[in-house]
Amino acid sequence: LAIEQAIRLREKPPRVSLVRRRSLRSGIFKSAGEWLAAVRDNGPRWRNTLRRNYGADSSLHAERTRAITDLLKAFIKQYGPDRQTVLVRTPGRINLMGRHVDHRGGYVNVMAIGREVLLAAAPREDDVVALRNVNARRFPPREFRIGDLLEGASWSDWIDFVNSQAVREHLAAGPGDWSHYARAPMLRLQHEARGVRLKGMDCMVAGNIPMAAGLSSSSALVVAFAEATVAMNRLNVVMQDFVDLCGEGEWFVGSRGGSADHAAIRASRIGHVSRIGFFPFHLDALVPFPPDLRVVVAYSGAQAAKSAGARDTFNQRVACYELAQLLLRRDWPAAAGAAHLRDVTPRNLGVTSADVYRALLRLPVRPTRRTLSRLLGRAYRDDLERIFATHAEMGPYDLRGVALYGLGEIERSDRFAELLRKGDWDTLSRHVRTSHDGDRVVRFDSHGVAHKFVVNTGDAALRNLADDDTDLVEQSGRYACSIEAIDSLVDLANRTDGVLGAQLAGAGFGGCMMVIVRARGVERLLETLRREFYQPRGLEFAGWVCSPVAGTTLLEA
Repeated sequence: LAIEQAIRLREKPPRVSLVRRRSLRSGIFKSAGEWLAAVRDNGPRWRNTLRRNYGADSSLHAERTRAITDLLKAFIKQYGPDRQTVLVRTPGRINLMGRHVDHRGGYVNVMAIGREVLLAAAPREDDVVALRNVNARRFPPREFRIGDLLEGASWSDWIDFVNSQAVREHLAAGPGDWSHYARAPMLRLQHEARGVRLKGMDCMVAGNIPMAAGLSSSSALVVAFAEATVAMNRLNVVMQDFVDLCGEGEWFVGSRGGSADHAAIRASRIGHVSRIGFFPFHLDALVPFPPDLRVVVAYSGAQAAKSAGARDTFNQRVACYELAQLLLRRDWPAAAGAAHLRDVTPRNLGVTSADVYRALLRLPVRPTRRTLSRLLGRAYRDDLERIFATHAEMGPYDLRGVALYGLGEIERSDRFAELLRKGDWDTLSRHVRTSHDGDRVVRFDSHGVAHKFVVNTGDAALRNLADDDTDLVEQSGRYACSIEAIDSLVDLANRTDGVLGAQLAGAGFGGCMMVIVRARGVERLLETLRREFYQPRGLEFAGWVCSPVAGTTLLEA
């Protein structure tokens, strides 16, 4: 894959500096007993920390203080009060625009939310990591050595390591285990910091990000352990490399996504939406979140699938992107030098939208692996083997639908921050709704009846779009990662007064949806969802209002 090739090129020189930082400040590195006393005292320094991380919401301050107190008490019970400790908070995130395109070079427009992972960690002299969780019943104790899986592994290529038989066997022995997400960033950092043995840590973890809800609970755990590892080993890692290493580290668990979630979790700013770009990672702009708007998140009642089959589906969508790019580079002269899908947009190529639609006609309609092997031939055999190896065979590849979705979403994500800044709610509303159409599987009418959602990417449809030179931003394409329950929530929200738009909140196949709504419409929206979605299904109400909080921090008191 192009991402893999980029990583191979980046792996020299190492991105983790061996020059040690100064000792940690006493404000962020103190005994667990001192931490507990400082939090309980609620002095000026602690109150300032709460404001810097959570804003002026006093109820959120009180709730987070209780959670941190409980974490410290659990740590002290397990490890004693005298261990020097850091406290890390890593929030969940929502992406207001730019779904499924960070690994194509598109922008994301993200904000961190007040649901988070909390980690108390004390350094050890060996490389053992002891994991404990406040919720021990759901997350049982785990222990591992950072260097275990790396012994005998290739130190020259991270991709070969995560694709190795040893890693596959390890994951198969404990599918979905929470320790994988702690281990992933440590392995990536150790693989990069080849000249030093990273120290282990004794840990206590807590969190209130709903699991498998599309709010990045897994990535928050990855970032938390990366932050603690960097801090306690006094490593120098710049922001761009930190984000990239977290994204690459999460490949250890079997996914093949980008680093948008990790970027949002690490780089978000309180009260703002962050416009973040990739290849290379950069924080492009911070846009104040409008005071008259709110973001509401609602859970569908279905956990986002994390099984091997779901990963295969996610990775097959990414493969559709890659295969489409291979064919476009080969068959469309204008795209010959395009490194990422973002490079195939009209602005970047200096062409019209009509030219892009005509180029998509060059892509075969839903080809099989055999058809693709025949079309691309021996010259692309290595590329095909690498792409096909990321997922089980799942039938035809919807190259046109996925490519059209990606091109449209890249355009929407590029324009979103400016629409938010200007307050162009009509255009923003249209873009949010089109974005979800790219993922939806059904549309519900006003009577609550579901109808299969169809996007036509046949030759005649693409020619009509080319003849009209329709702006790509108006095209939903077909990524199809929603489920009926989320489509129902979205359609109920979109028919509610005051709602600008609703869409899938995460990678898909379950989890949450999110709504951008005027402040005056929040109560009406919540009541509509309660009455027309949750009550008829016998589900506990699960909708809440989010405000943008700060990204990952080492807490200070």
